[in-house]
Amino acid sequence: DNQIKIRGFRIEPGEIESALSNYPGVERSLVVAFGEEGPEKSLAAYVVPDPGVQLEPAALRAFLDPKLPGYMVPSVFIVLDRFPLSPSGKVDRKALPDPLGRRTEVAQEFVAPSTELEIALARIWGEVLGVERVSVHDNFFALGGHSLQAARLVARVRSELEVDLPLRALFEYPTVAGLAHAADLAMATRLAPEPEIDLAAEAVLTEDVAPPRSLKSGSHPPRRVLLTGASGFLGAYLLRELLDQSEAEIYCLIRAPDHDRAAARLRSSLETFGLWQDEPGSRIVPVLGNLARPRLGLDDKQYDILEHTVDLILHNGAWVNFIYPYSMLKAANVGGTEEILRLASRGVLKPVHHVSTLSVFPPGYWVRGEVSETFRVD
Repeated sequence: DNQIKIRGFRIEPGEIESALSNYPGVERSLVVAFGEEGPEKSLAAYVVPDPGVQLEPAALRAFLDPKLPGYMVPSVFIVLDRFPLSPSGKVDRKALPDPLGRRTEVAQEFVAPSTELEIALARIWGEVLGVERVSVHDNFFALGGHSLQAARLVARVRSELEVDLPLRALFEYPTVAGLAHAADLAMATRLAPEPEIDLAAEAVLTEDVAPPRSLKSGSHPPRRVLLTGASGFLGAYLLRELLDQSEAEIYCLIRAPDHDRAAARLRSSLETFGLWQDEPGSRIVPVLGNLARPRLGLDDKQYDILEHTVDLILHNGAWVNFIYPYSMLKAANVGGTEEILRLASRGVLKPVHHVSTLSVFPPGYWVRGEVSETFRVD
């Protein structure tokens, strides 16, 4: 019921609050959305510490960064002695401090810009983000920046400072000090620093991602199917089709703090698109995991169950963003696919159906609209 949609992402505030509850000294937390609808809409986290405990907003953010996708990490953290309550004893959300103008709540110790370039960059950052002062060590995205604001900032750097930096540079150097260093390199060489990526080498699977010849195939028709990306738009329709056209149990890999919230998130996705039906015996089985982590973030017991009981995998999960650099997308999209293939090669041989973007086979590349099995996909 409290689901929030920000820049195309559906977010359950309870998932973020649950993650915050694991930070030592956090007694209660509340996550809300603020700002106008559209690219300016952001998340704020209000936190009440245990008695006698001091909480630093920067430490809270650092704690959440590796545990949640970037779009779920609040832009603002506000520490309160207690939550304001209504006469009925519930949190009075209208009485909470206004998050606007408090993005510096996430900053580290303030370090003023010292060089002309740092001063100019800090000024542009402040104007783009609506922040009064910017430390040279503040992270652009920790201050509430998102991809549209990043594009705006880079365009202003290009027009006002005459430094031709690609958008990728801000993701790789997200502080004023780091971006100033990148700008110095760009002005010295007239080229922005660009790490060389050998994509052919990136596509080579490790030796353990290969099924032994003796491995037996799973049941046909499949009794258990693993589906990734089930909480998204296409994933919800895939899940509905699997339920309607098969009798299999559908194991859905999903990021959530616990089983109940995972199940609620899947149901919410189906309901959003008018696809929910009361499933007899509940053939939807949430699996708590993460594509960006080794072994899909599963514990040994859960991994062993999937390894030996799943008969088919539909890999539809990915972090879809056409602005972020390869380095940011690799863990979930490349590493996640490799982990899916590794799982498919163990226990029971599992066919993998991989859903990717529409541009894998550009229309001009094939003859008469057909792609054969021998078509080269270099």
